[in-house]
Amino acid sequence: MKRLPLLAAIVVVSLVGMVGVSRAADPAEQSVQTQLNNIKQIVSAIDTAVTALKDKVDAGVPVRQKKYYLTSETSRGDQATGACGPGFHMASLYEILDTSKLQFVKGHASAVYSVNADLGYGPPTGIRGWVRTGASSWSGPEEDYKPNCKNWTTSAPNPIHYGTAAELGFSYSPRLSYDPWRGHWFIFREDCGSLLFVWCVEDP
Repeated sequence: MKRLPLLAAIVVVSLVGMVGVSRAADPAEQSVQTQLNNIKQIVSAIDTAVTALKDKVDAGVPVRQKKYYLTSETSRGDQATGACGPGFHMASLYEILDTSKLQFVKGHASAVYSVNADLGYGPPTGIRGWVRTGASSWSGPEEDYKPNCKNWTTSAPNPIHYGTAAELGFSYSPRLSYDPWRGHWFIFREDCGSLLFVWCVEDP
């Protein structure tokens, strides 16, 4: 970022020089085409300078991954939307679908970590939590719908009311000659009265 003022100064000096050359000539002797060419050169120089400054700025701005976590306490369906801490909200599956672009926050999930030791700084596998569906309010048993405990307002038990939960898993098959490790989300239909963790993601 320290080079930006220097680069800007060089551009300004160049432009002043070009304008000076233009003024040194007798305007009466310059054709319209010559003046247009001078203007084009100035615009081109400004364009180049702006692009160079943008590249410098973009290179100096780090891209921070959005954070997500699994709550340390369980909630029923009608409690899920209020389970996440300040600065976070209950995640829609498509907000956390690609975990490679997110940062899992270990500090928010101490209770979850106690039941699964092989985690490092990544999320737990095989532990499900409530997740938003992006679908209309629904809680019925029909498999063609995406149940969400009536938009997370009921904890009435099954067989009437259901919500959607997700867990991270992986499958390993050494017999496959291609990409044997496969990470994916498993989706479950859960009784709204079930006590489950909740997937949370950082606010925009």
